[in-house]
Amino acid sequence: PTLPLDPTLGQAALIEATRVTWWQHLRSGGIWMVPISLFGILSALFGILKLLQIRRIKAPTPEAIAALSQAEAPADFARAVQALPPASKEIFEQGFALRNVSERKRHAAMTHAFIGFRGRLESKLSLIALTAAVAPLLGLLGTVTGMIKTFQLISLNGAGDARVLSGGIS
Repeated sequence: PTLPLDPTLGQAALIEATRVTWWQHLRSGGIWMVPISLFGILSALFGILKLLQIRRIKAPTPEAIAALSQAEAPADFARAVQALPPASKEIFEQGFALRNVSERKRHAAMTHAFIGFRGRLESKLSLIALTAAVAPLLGLLGTVTGMIKTFQLISLNGAGDARVLSGGIS
C-alpha cells in the first residue's frame, strides 16, 4: 500500500539502508565513548541510589511527636522513639538527652544532629556533578579528535569526496 503523503520524498528505502544499530553508533564514537559511557552509568547508578535513599525518608506522624513530647521517663521515650522513622530518631534523641538544659542549647544540638543527617543525605552528590561536568568535555574532545582525523584525510585525499569529510566529523 502507498501512503498518500511521503515526507521522505521517495527516499525511505535509502534512509532505511543508512540506519545503524545502537552498538554501531556507539562504536563509531571512538575511544571517547568508553569513559563517557562509564560516567553515564556511574551517574545513573548514583542517581538511582540517591532516589531510593530519599524515598525511604519518612516524616514522623503528629501522633508520634505528641507521644515524644509527653514522655517524661527514659523508658517512655524509648518506646515512643521506636515509632519514629530511622532518620528522625537521632535528632529527637538529642533533644530528649538535653531536655533539662536551655531551649537554645537543645535547639543547637538537634540542629547539629540534623546537619549530620543532611550530610549523609548529600554524600556522593559531588560525583554526580563531576560526571555532569566531565562527560560533555569528553564529548567535545571526541569531536575535536574526529575533526583532526578529517583534516588529515583531507590533506591526504583532497576535499573532493564529501563522504570522507562527513564521516570524520560525525
